[in-house]
Amino acid sequence: LICRQLYLIKDKHDYEAERQLIARLAACYQDMFALDDAGSLLQDTAEGYLQDEKLRRAVDEQYGEGCALYIAAAVKRYYE
Repeated sequence: LICRQLYLIKDKHDYEAERQLIARLAACYQDMFALDDAGSLLQDTAEGYLQDEKLRRAVDEQYGEGCALYIAAAVKRYYE
């Protein structure tokens, strides 16, 4: 759901909404994987979206064209 919401705002340049959604995504990762901090996992996932075309296509097929690259960029902005 969060990835879909990110897709819906990707062309709006709403960086506050983006930041809130990435924070929610991090919290979900923390809960799902029992992590103290999901930052490394999110950043590794973002890097995977940038480097792995097959993974990128799978995400885009599920959430919408360009979603994987947008999420990768949003995660990078969040952790800068």
